[in-house]
Amino acid sequence: MTKTWIVIALSLVACGKSDKKAGEGGGGAAATKGGPPGAAEWMQKDTEALWQGAWATRMSPLHASKKKSTTMAGDPVAVEIKGNKATVSDGTAEATMDFSLRGPCEARFAEPITEGDMKGGTSYHDVMFVVQNGALVVGSGASGYRKGKTAVVCSEGMQGGVTFCDDKGVGATYKDSFGKWEKKDTTCVWSQADGKDVLTIGTGDWAPKLTADGDVLMSDQFRDFVKYTKKAKDYADAKAQVQVEIDSKDPAKKALAAGGVVGKTDTITSLNATWGSGSRASRSRSPRCGSTRTR
Repeated sequence: MTKTWIVIALSLVACGKSDKKAGEGGGGAAATKGGPPGAAEWMQKDTEALWQGAWATRMSPLHASKKKSTTMAGDPVAVEIKGNKATVSDGTAEATMDFSLRGPCEARFAEPITEGDMKGGTSYHDVMFVVQNGALVVGSGASGYRKGKTAVVCSEGMQGGVTFCDDKGVGATYKDSFGKWEKKDTTCVWSQADGKDVLTIGTGDWAPKLTADGDVLMSDQFRDFVKYTKKAKDYADAKAQVQVEIDSKDPAKKALAAGGVVGKTDTITSLNATWGSGSRASRSRSPRCGSTRTR
């Protein structure tokens, strides 16, 4: 659900800068963390308040985690946001991050890197969102708002950033380059598909395309990813939801649920349960499963 940026310690001072003009407006304290010029006027009412609390969602791999792989949708994580701080758990690791609104449709989780070659740096996890009918909708891809033919869009990828479109089709995309917002001119083209207004930012195969639903704009990818984020009663409930999802994809636990018995290898389900549990029985029989013996 998120894109991740890693910034080494030398860049931390620059990344902490904020644009006072961009920070003013309805977003609240979390909106003062350096959004691009013009972002404040698009900030929806109660945006910061809607983010507060616990969530079961997806996020790019935590730097603090020992996990070596992930899916396109990211890892299941439990998140609790209190003010401008967030606690995030992926079931194996937990990290405390700074939370801020980067614009009217993009939030950022900043994770300190506390070990390894990148120690002292920061890993950024960026999330796209919109406020629709008074509720927070979180996804990945591109999202935003429109007022007639003017619009603001937050997007990921090669042409990602925060884009402002005027009513003449002229656009400006702002990208954060080590704490400084760099502006690049682009185009904003309105069209129709299946009776709905569609906004295309820029050109080429990777140009974000967003369909309007009233004054809210969402890409197809964003809509597909909405299902991965759910509000939780509290942090414990969010972690429980995440653990259920993790367990549902764990081969050993799936084998146990299907009747496999740890320590036995007489059936495929028991073999999977035994192997996944790290049992001695699985290791003693492992040469039959393709390992190599050395004389």
